[in-house]
Amino acid sequence: MHFNLFARSNIVASFHILNPIPSEFNPIFSANPTHVPFQSLLDHPSRAYNAITNQCFFLKGLSSSLADCNVYSYSNICLLPKVVGPCEALIPRYYYNSETKQCEKFFYGGCQGNANNFVTLEECEKTCNCGVNICDLPKIIGPCKGYFPRYHYDSKTRACQQFIYGGCNGNANNFLSRDACKKACPSYTKG
Repeated sequence: MHFNLFARSNIVASFHILNPIPSEFNPIFSANPTHVPFQSLLDHPSRAYNAITNQCFFLKGLSSSLADCNVYSYSNICLLPKVVGPCEALIPRYYYNSETKQCEKFFYGGCQGNANNFVTLEECEKTCNCGVNICDLPKIIGPCKGYFPRYHYDSKTRACQQFIYGGCNGNANNFLSRDACKKACPSYTKG
């Protein structure tokens, strides 16, 4: 089967990379797709979520294990701790500090971080809705065509309701389970 570069780019774009591989190590986005420094891939494991198959992969060299990879809803991402990682790069990034309720700058080591790791302050603030009560946010299905059963707090019914999330451009009112929704919005949820 032959994929052109555009088709391969679209497939990769459907992945939600939780700990991205730098573009120079990625055969699809590399300037020379036939030459990839695989040793670098072996040294730096990465987690990737495939929105098409609803599967999560932990990539370390040539093996993968679902047990080593966690996929988070938006609300869970914002509750994760800051993780610099064991590598020694000093990459400026932002994370949401759930204690201060602010997005703060930190220096990411370049490997083995978590999903609470944003390239820009704006991306962090948009994802974690700084200063906004997530229970007051609207349900957002998003423009992507994925099919992910999720829960959101509905302020009209004062209950956690199931909805189908498309897989991208949502907000923090997006929970993996009804229980997680009720925990996040306990004073709002009736019964």
